Amino acid sequence: MNTIDIILAILLALGLIRGIWRGLIIELGTLLAFVLGIYGAMYFSFYAADALKQYVSWNAQTTKVVAYVLTLMAVMFAVMFLAKLLTKVAKMVALGFVNRALGGIFGMLKVIVILGASLSFFDKTAHLWLSQEEVKKSVLFQPVKDIGNFVYAKVLNSLSETDFNPVKKNTPL
Repeated sequence: MNTIDIILAILLALGLIRGIWRGLIIELGTLLAFVLGIYGAMYFSFYAADALKQYVSWNAQTTKVVAYVLTLMAVMFAVMFLAKLLTKVAKMVALGFVNRALGGIFGMLKVIVILGASLSFFDKTAHLWLSQEEVKKSVLFQPVKDIGNFVYAKVLNSLSETDFNPVKKNTPL
């Protein structure tokens, strides 16, 4: 194991520990809150902007930005509240261990995807600060990078194949 492997192993262990600590429901809830928050803010913040206009006399751009942020925060808060509620239910029906074990696996997979995307970038610039020999000797560098590239490519392909045209009252920010 070289320095690259030690750093990657520490990051993977942190993802595992964080996932165990938080549990699968909270880990998924966090990811879902982020995605749904952005979606909700992009396509529904005009409702908040219309409501804000009644109480403030800001210019249109400021109102849009504040409405976007408020909508994002509201959706994220609602999803996280639901995730915490579901976690409590899981504990009550004795699924706490399963939730935490699956959370650990999901937490580590999340770190693998993030690291994989990062390593793809670093691989193109690694010659500037790492020797190719050190990268080749690494046990974790290539597998983590390959998994990250695979997931990243699958997500991009699925997004490009989706006919996603939500109805909008106003154009998003």
